[in-house]
Amino acid sequence: MGKQTRRAEKKNRKTAADTQLMDELFDAAFEYKELKLWKKLWDDQVFAVRCQDGTVLYACVMGRNGEYTAIAFYRGAAGLDTLRRLRNNEMLPREEERLEAMLCQDCVSCSFDAMDDLRLTEQAQLRDYCKRKGRKLRGPKACPHLERFVPNHLPWNIRKDLDKQHLLEGLRAACAVAKALQEQKATAESLGIIGNPDLTGPCPLLVAEEEGWSWQQTELPDGPKIIYESPTLTELEVKRLKKRKPRGTWAMGMFLLPQPVIGEGENTYEPGDKEPYDAPCFPFMICAVDIASGQSIFHVLYHEEVSFQEMLQNAVTAMEKYGCPAIIQVQDERMEAFCEAWTRQVGIKLQFEEEIPALEDFIAELFAFSHKGEREATAEIFQAIIEAMDDPKYLMDITDDDLMMLCMLSTQAPMPEQLKSRILKEANRRELI
Repeated sequence: MGKQTRRAEKKNRKTAADTQLMDELFDAAFEYKELKLWKKLWDDQVFAVRCQDGTVLYACVMGRNGEYTAIAFYRGAAGLDTLRRLRNNEMLPREEERLEAMLCQDCVSCSFDAMDDLRLTEQAQLRDYCKRKGRKLRGPKACPHLERFVPNHLPWNIRKDLDKQHLLEGLRAACAVAKALQEQKATAESLGIIGNPDLTGPCPLLVAEEEGWSWQQTELPDGPKIIYESPTLTELEVKRLKKRKPRGTWAMGMFLLPQPVIGEGENTYEPGDKEPYDAPCFPFMICAVDIASGQSIFHVLYHEEVSFQEMLQNAVTAMEKYGCPAIIQVQDERMEAFCEAWTRQVGIKLQFEEEIPALEDFIAELFAFSHKGEREATAEIFQAIIEAMDDPKYLMDITDDDLMMLCMLSTQAPMPEQLKSRILKEANRRELI
């Protein structure tokens, strides 16, 4: 048997196994839909499921209020804690904090929607399943929508076999709960499934056995304690920065932008775009704003998680260019931890403030800009540039990063030749191009 034949057989076996697993997932999803567990439980009546590999899932049933029919399974203590954060997001004071809490979920889920609401990959899988099984889809929300939620990403197609297996075992356990409520004429409370908005204390634990399910008890775990990194400067960096005379006050912040992007580039993703393999992510931005002028000192996007130590290099670069501030203001624990060690090294005063209007205005503008269409946003950029350049000092005062952005815009979009000339002249003067 040649290598190509062996390779083809291996691929066929993998395809057959994938098809079988998806068939079992759809079977379980349709059974769950028929049993209508959401008519018996509220979304704060959680129960737990122990998977064959030992992983514990925490189930949240949604749909009793009629708005959104779904069930989500949160993996382990860390996953359960993302459900707590999601439920508390409306209590957070700032839009960027609420967005991050809303996008923090770590779970697998099954909801029910119209075929057109499914992504193309899901549509193809479901149509193939229905054709082979002879199943008809009836009703406005007839289609199982199987998704993986990863923090700071769009909910997306389930790719990994482990995620599929966990969702399958969770759905089967949910069906067992629904049957227990029907067949035994029991109530949720009599089975130990009680309203638990704080997600603390005991809850039922379902464990699969050869003949049915074993009903046990478990305690809902606390979430892991979050310890933020406090990066430090090298001795050489401290020495260089201490030579700069400290002046002014910066406000520093870190937040998610509300527009998802594809891969490591800056290509934004909109529903209806060509479907990427991996889930589009919501990029992080770290920024510093000058309190006196309200202008950005620097702002940098990160499309994937990076360490605070790597982020610190952007602050160092900015301080080497523009000088060190005398004071840095922050308004959350994460940024306080980020700034704590290196500001002490350099002798910068660190202040925690509940409200920082200059920073909040900067973030609000970015959010408003992100919500606009690309054409409308571009038009606003050019209009703002044209108005700003009425001031002869405008180009002299902006940062090198912003000037290089203007250079890029001048080559990629229509702009009056006089403005182009002024931008390029200033960039040449600074020896940036």
